[in-house]
Amino acid sequence: MRRPSGNAPAIELHIFGLDHLTVLGYFDETKVMVGPFSEVNDPILACIRAREDAEFALATLRAMVRIVDVVVDDLVRLFSKAAEQADGGRRGAVFGSLFPGGIGPIVVPAGAKEVKALRELIDRLKESDKATPLREEWVPKLGEAKASYEKALAERAKGVEALVRARTVLEMAREAWFDAIERHQGFMQMTYPRNRRMQNLFFAPRRRSKEAADDDVRPAGDEGDTPPAT
Repeated sequence: MRRPSGNAPAIELHIFGLDHLTVLGYFDETKVMVGPFSEVNDPILACIRAREDAEFALATLRAMVRIVDVVVDDLVRLFSKAAEQADGGRRGAVFGSLFPGGIGPIVVPAGAKEVKALRELIDRLKESDKATPLREEWVPKLGEAKASYEKALAERAKGVEALVRARTVLEMAREAWFDAIERHQGFMQMTYPRNRRMQNLFFAPRRRSKEAADDDVRPAGDEGDTPPAT
């Protein structure tokens, strides 16, 4: 009696389960098992869809973080130009008070490290006497940029958590499915002793060749034989 391997794709388990349910429902002695097994086979598909939904959502959230990173980097560069202009068109006291290490320590990092560097930049802007002319315009702009970055990172973190949860639930559903299949195989051995043909009927055989896979999809009327000449 065959069963899928432990690392088989979840959709393979569900399809195997549909085959198993069909055979269970055909024979009187196994019809009673249809309902309980449906309760472990149906969740496999639901969990697959939940995992996919989480993966799709996370893809969008990851993209948004990259977008915000580029937008914030461009804003910081624009602010650095404003600091240079306040210095008379070159890097002087104003620029130095705001960017003591240049703009690299702010725009090169990404994620939480850049948010931290941005927060420190805002603090320097608020505290620097030399940067007073820039404060009114740029504290709100940089503050909004930091908030947008923090929001994007928080949403991405939630997306990661949702995907982890979905994968965990799917793994639990897989374990319940394999436990049920193991019980059913034991039941078939007791119900059909010394009848391997009946035992195996309840558990779909492995497709071993393209020809075997094609058996189910041949055009109507194609029986694989050459028709007799008329």
